[in-house]
Amino acid sequence: MKKLTFPILIVVGATFLTIGVLWAVQDPLILESKYGNVELSHQKHSSLKCQECHHTLKEGEQSPKPCGECHKEGAEVSRKKAFHDNCKGCHKKMGQGPVKCRECHQKK
Repeated sequence: MKKLTFPILIVVGATFLTIGVLWAVQDPLILESKYGNVELSHQKHSSLKCQECHHTLKEGEQSPKPCGECHKEGAEVSRKKAFHDNCKGCHKKMGQGPVKCRECHQKK
């Protein structure tokens, strides 16, 4: 039984750390767009590793840089292109989630 105690503590600790990080982020995150704001739920994406979207986040870091810090208009990859390629591409690849414009962009 003692051999299992440490691995169990690691799993429980990692689970609570993940829950804490997800709780700390704004959920849903509202991405403003002239075509209608987009709601992005971190909780719905909790099965993914953070680095799958936050590609500059290094292992062990808690806070990613805002996307717009690098992905600006006129940049090699604009914020709009980064979101469309990453989000829409992943949804198509996984066969789930919205892929059509109005499924994400909601006019209020």
